[in-house]
Amino acid sequence: MDCEDWRESAALCLSLSDETKNTMKAIREFEKVVFTVDLPEYHVAAGDVGTVVEIIREGVAYEVEVFFLDGQTLDVVGVEAGQIRPVTDLDVMHARPLSPEEAATLE
Repeated sequence: MDCEDWRESAALCLSLSDETKNTMKAIREFEKVVFTVDLPEYHVAAGDVGTVVEIIREGVAYEVEVFFLDGQTLDVVGVEAGQIRPVTDLDVMHARPLSPEEAATLE
């Protein structure tokens, strides 16, 4: 991403890290992404996979839907660009159960 292409303020663009700028370029709506950080308040762990359902401010932030393997929605999470990354050809899906404490908070 080049800052001269940014439609918001130049100061905002200059304050973004290169990682965030690269993420902003690469992720599109309805694509799968990988969380790069733990978000325990949403029961999300780094490495979990979600689907982008909304792009906010041209990729500064995203709404990502996280699913159980049976297709039920776990949560829709608002994240900054640096908290997710695009899926690559070398990524492998992995399942992990919620802890009993996490599962108890869903009811």
